[in-house]
Amino acid sequence: MGRDPWDYPEWHGFKRETSLATGLVCAGANSLGRATYADLGGYYVALFGLANGIERLGKLIWVVDFRATNVRSPTDAELRKLGHKLPEIVNAVRAIDQKYSLDLRYPYPDDDMTSAVLDALAMFADASRGRYANFETISGATSPHDPVTYWWANVVEPILNKHFRGTAREVRAMRDAAIVEALIGEHSIVWHQDETGDTISDVAHGSYRSSENELAQKYGRLYTLKIVRWMSEVYTNLTKPMSGPDGDPALFGHYEIVSTFVAPDQYLRDRKRWPL
Repeated sequence: MGRDPWDYPEWHGFKRETSLATGLVCAGANSLGRATYADLGGYYVALFGLANGIERLGKLIWVVDFRATNVRSPTDAELRKLGHKLPEIVNAVRAIDQKYSLDLRYPYPDDDMTSAVLDALAMFADASRGRYANFETISGATSPHDPVTYWWANVVEPILNKHFRGTAREVRAMRDAAIVEALIGEHSIVWHQDETGDTISDVAHGSYRSSENELAQKYGRLYTLKIVRWMSEVYTNLTKPMSGPDGDPALFGHYEIVSTFVAPDQYLRDRKRWPL
């Protein structure tokens, strides 16, 4: 290495940015695991953290490859050419993955759920659509681009169709909703707006929606973190060998920060508090 990595300003920049990307994803995963119709704000926090965290992690990977190819960091203008659109950033990381023929335990999850998650996060990140939808509504014109409604329709509905509807879990949810309605329905006032904008005005509906929320939380987290897990493995596989004795000291040790996401599906689905 020649010198202590601590002596390189680039090392500190990589460390701070890797910590930021990881922290944003963790905050997003934690909020997604708490988001319900009773607190729709949790969805916005989740989408913000996940969209920005994935974008920054993807850009870090791109910069690592750029340094390996050009023996220097990109200029601000060169980095800006990558843009902010998540699908394009993810495609750039996929190209880097293929360029180095990385042997990953958890390769890119190339399936419909991954496409749906990325599409929903990209919709939120788009300043002309989801990112400022609430301000558009505040200004007096209800936005047609509400990111929570979009997330529910394009990510959660497929999750419910796959993991909830027509299963024993749904039967229990319907039974529990009927029981709670019989016990306290006459004595309760319920008034919420769900993720699609519809009104929840009775206990049975609220109970059933809570069961749906439980699945939305767990599997929404799983399918999103599978993308992050793949990117974390790409980052690890690129930086770990490149930061060896004759490699790039600016990359030393940063893979340890994202290692929290390199875990089996069970952990991604069920772990409620991140980092691990």
